[in-house]
Amino acid sequence: MSANGREFRDRLARVEALVGSLEACPDPVAREASRDLVRTLLDLHAEGLAKVLALADSPLVGRLAADSLLSSLLLLHGLHPHTAEQRVHAALERTRSRFRSLGGDVELLSATDEVVRVRLGGDPSAGPDLRAEVETLVIEAVPDVTAIEFEEAYAPPAAGRVPLPLLRGVT
Repeated sequence: MSANGREFRDRLARVEALVGSLEACPDPVAREASRDLVRTLLDLHAEGLAKVLALADSPLVGRLAADSLLSSLLLLHGLHPHTAEQRVHAALERTRSRFRSLGGDVELLSATDEVVRVRLGGDPSAGPDLRAEVETLVIEAVPDVTAIEFEEAYAPPAAGRVPLPLLRGVT
């Protein structure tokens, strides 16, 4: 996760803590006023971001969506121009070399905002590390996902052959 993405998540956590404090306020009028304030601010920001997207050309919208902070804001307001499947696919492609360095690979089978299905392949011993990497990537790409389903399709080693890790730069 980028520094901007971490900062956004930290700020979002701070907002959630402040909202929690306001929800604990014993005064019902103050509680409802704070809820209304938060709703109004979120609606205002969503409307402004929607207008920016409407005025922007397609390449600019793509660049906005590729920025981790702006992507998070667009997701928060339901304005992200890319589907869950496109976001997960892009995240997996960006990380493909990492999967291969672990001895495996990941194939996206399907993705919605609720459920992401992937197939893990390669060396079976890479499975736990692949799962952890995929879970992190999917949650970043689709924060509201409720389930990540893994299908395992590891190829057994050819008879009489033992897979060895690829060594690079060894002399």
